[in-house]
Parts: sequence; C-alpha cells; structure tokens
Amino acid sequence: MKTYQQIDFNELELEELVDYISDKHHAYCKQMLPLINSHLYNVTAAEEIKDAGLISIRKYFTDFSTILDQHLRKEDEILFPFIKNILDAKRNNEGNPLSQVPLMGNPLHILVKEHQKLISLLSIMRNDSHNYFAPERSSAALKLCYSELYEFENEFHKHMFIEENILFPKLTTLEQNKSISCKI
Repeated sequence: MKTYQQIDFNELELEELVDYISDKHHAYCKQMLPLINSHLYNVTAAEEIKDAGLISIRKYFTDFSTILDQHLRKEDEILFPFIKNILDAKRNNEGNPLSQVPLMGNPLHILVKEHQKLISLLSIMRNDSHNYFAPERSSAALKLCYSELYEFENEFHKHMFIEENILFPKLTTLEQNKSISCKI
C-alpha cells in the first residue's frame, strides 16, 4: 500500500477518495478516540495528577469526541453513501437519485463549520498541554496521552485537508455537471 506522501489525491476517482477517507481516516478516528479518552481518564483519575490543564484537556477531548463522532456518522451514513448513489446513477444513466437540497450549499457548509469547531478544540488542547509537551518528570501514561494527542491532531489535519481541498471541490464539479442534492 502506498504511503500518504505517495498518493496523488487529485488523481483519485471520487469513489476511491471516499473509500480512502472512510477506510483510512475515519477508521483511525474510530479506533483512537476511545483509546485516547480512556488514557486521559486514567491519567486524570490518578491521585498524583492535580493538573488543571490536564483536567481541561480531558473535558475538551470529550467534547471533541462527541462532535467528531456525530460528524463521522454524517459522512459515513449520509454523505458518502449519497456520493456512491450519485456515481452509480451516473454510471447507469439513471439521472438524479435524490433531490432535496443542494449538496454544495448548506450541507457541506455545515461539515466545514464542524471541521472548524474541531480544529478549534484541538488548538485549545494543544495550548493547554504546552504543545503536547509532558514535563520530564511526568508519568509514562501522561507522555503516552500527549503523544497520542499529537499524532491524532496530525492525522486529523490531513483528514480535513483531503476533504476540504480535494473531496469537496470534486463534489462541486460533480454538482455543476449534473443536478444533485443531499440532506445532512
């Protein structure tokens, strides 16, 4: 399998791009959210941890997880199947599979706003953790949490970049070439 740096996402067909996002990024998020949450809970529950910043990070991560979970469901259960239905209909010359609201209007705007909220929460966590830097005398558990948060944030930014700069523009082109709609 090619690495992230070896893939030209602009060259992927829309269906391949949707599958990549779902299989790579969404699967990663679904795996890591409960793991990081569990690690944060364990670290903040430890009696020796009285760090207000860490308590804040746990709260923000809980909020982040809730929003991201809902966001991923919208994409996995509504947007991505809708895109595949459009592509199937286009391949079979069946015309417009659904017609409720324009795809590029409010639905994608909502997803972008959610991206912005999620990035804002990550920024707060990064700030509260001093750029995910655990002091030298910190426990291995805290260092692991910060390492996981750092890795997660990096992956999340890649995920958002692909959606906002490649997937959504491809959807705009598809919508301009054929009347389509989706309700999120």
